[in-house]
Amino acid sequence: MGKNMENQEKHNEEKKVVRNYHYHPILSIELFETLANLVRLSILQILKQHPNLNVGEIHKRVNESLQAARENKEFAEVLVEEIKLSVISQHLKILRDRRYVLCTKAGLHTEYWLNTHRLKEVVKYTKDFLSGIAE
Repeated sequence: MGKNMENQEKHNEEKKVVRNYHYHPILSIELFETLANLVRLSILQILKQHPNLNVGEIHKRVNESLQAARENKEFAEVLVEEIKLSVISQHLKILRDRRYVLCTKAGLHTEYWLNTHRLKEVVKYTKDFLSGIAE
């Protein structure tokens, strides 16, 4: 009976993992799709280092970051020459819509910063999601 109880507990744990794995499939897709983009990752990294930037400042820093990456020969082939301001705006909209960044009007400009609360949720969810798969 002890062995049977162990098997039942293991089965329940596996069901729980499977349930967690399927619990937020849309969130999983959205999360990994959002983070699987070099421009969006660059924006998040830049806003981590420099909060309260407007789109023009973000545009400048993203292109500086990509230029530095292009100088590394390993990445030169996969990186485009320059990201247009309109493209940065589109990526900021995606990050805003998915609550990774927050913004406020500051005079004529809109300033952006990281939504650290949301990003902490993302980190926790990602850890739980991946540990559920790995077990």
